[in-house]
Amino acid sequence: MKKKVLSLLLAFAMVFSLVACGPNTKAYLTKAQEVNSWEGAESKGKMSINFEVKDPETKETLKFNIPASFEGTQEGKKVHVTINYDFKALMELAKGKGEEAPLDIPENLKLDMFMDGETGDIIMGKDYFSIVSGGSEALNNIKENYISIGGDSDPMGMGLSQKTLAYLESAEYTSDLMKLMDTALKGYESKNDMKVEGNTFTYEASFEDLTDEFVNILANVVKNWGATKDVLASILNKAEVPVTSEQLDKAIKEIDLKELKEGTSEFKDAFKGSKISFKSTFDEGKVSQDVKLNLVTTAFSVAEEGKSTEPDKINIEMTSVTSKNSKAKVEMPKDVKKLTMSEYLELVNPGYNDTLILVRYNGELVEFEDQQPVIVEGRTLVPFRALLEKMGATDINWDEATRTVTAKHGDKTISLVIDNKTAKVADKDVELDVPAQIIGDRTMVPLRFVSENFGYKVKFDDSLGKIYMIDIYNISDEELEKALEGAPEEETKEEPAKEDKKAAATAVGIIGGADGPTAIKVVK
Repeated sequence: MKKKVLSLLLAFAMVFSLVACGPNTKAYLTKAQEVNSWEGAESKGKMSINFEVKDPETKETLKFNIPASFEGTQEGKKVHVTINYDFKALMELAKGKGEEAPLDIPENLKLDMFMDGETGDIIMGKDYFSIVSGGSEALNNIKENYISIGGDSDPMGMGLSQKTLAYLESAEYTSDLMKLMDTALKGYESKNDMKVEGNTFTYEASFEDLTDEFVNILANVVKNWGATKDVLASILNKAEVPVTSEQLDKAIKEIDLKELKEGTSEFKDAFKGSKISFKSTFDEGKVSQDVKLNLVTTAFSVAEEGKSTEPDKINIEMTSVTSKNSKAKVEMPKDVKKLTMSEYLELVNPGYNDTLILVRYNGELVEFEDQQPVIVEGRTLVPFRALLEKMGATDINWDEATRTVTAKHGDKTISLVIDNKTAKVADKDVELDVPAQIIGDRTMVPLRFVSENFGYKVKFDDSLGKIYMIDIYNISDEELEKALEGAPEEETKEEPAKEDKKAAATAVGIIGGADGPTAIKVVK
């Protein structure tokens, strides 16, 4: 939860730096809210993406353009966007170099996308997935012309609820956001405020300016934190991201402004010369927008020894006009495929056969950096140190000479020898079905055995197909449920780990097995 809250804090600061935070920004938000209140609208626009990049092998500078056009219709909370891409120049460049097309796509690609703000449903035309799947067998097996990736059918469970969507669309959210800006940025003068002339708002900033603004805004937020945290907590809770002021306090302490400022210098060097600009003109029943992004970067280049890196250049220009139309209609498609988790993984990652194993400790995801958990003969093995440290074990030791892992939790000590099915628990021999092993240069131990013998409960869920979810916890089932729903940390206090005689006797249980550029409304 702490990392999630910290990410939200940084996201708010980033958004504030992008939209400047001055008084003209507030006037812009008011105008945008008026557009968002339209019951119906139609939009048309064009986009051009110009590339000037260096081939890493031949060192030749490649230049090509990808033009696109788009149309959109909005009826209430329903939106339909169609985007047409022209890949002809890219294909001709590839053919001229005697290469096959870099992607299995036609010269002209039409993409359809529907969004329903009432249900959170996002439905995309099947052709979109031809890009990410490369025409895989998984895509060919789908007979429907559309695929749903949001709402009730969201395979990743990342969709927004109707309550959250309604709040983010409301005048209340705009009002709350302005209050947050007033509170967090009290005493701060932005160097990048929008300029306004009549009903036309313009904004331009270099990436260097944006980066400096981001750091300065974050410093000001920290200064005004006492008054800011309650306002931010209120907004997040209304958006169904349950946090408390105390949790926010913990997250803000993780921010090291000096370290952050030093770290941004590398980013500024990599994107030196990049800038963003846009212009929005609000007329009666119509809004026109021009957006330009000039990306100059060495982030994707490989420097030769003793030579400076020549930056790649990507210029994106987009123009659009959105007109109010109370008679606009959006018909959601009926020919829709709702994906299971396994189908989704196979679609976006062709040839995907592995099982993804996620481990949560009292509701919080455990991060395994170098080696992921694996299933061996129906048993889950995990890197020993990451798991034991998360549990609060002490005296964690690896003896290279005897190839033995030992750890202590409370008054109980466990010892496991690599490739030996006999382990010791409090000086008693216990037989294992699968021993500790070396996998990927990492020492892996049986998760259930270690967890249960240290007094934790283990819950295994394979209902998501190729994603296995394993919970280790020493709180009640009700508290675990609250933690998984995002309940405040203070409501999920741990109970002291208790020795489970039954767990110690059984040692190991089976826990494995078979298995658009625009959306009509002006962005706030």
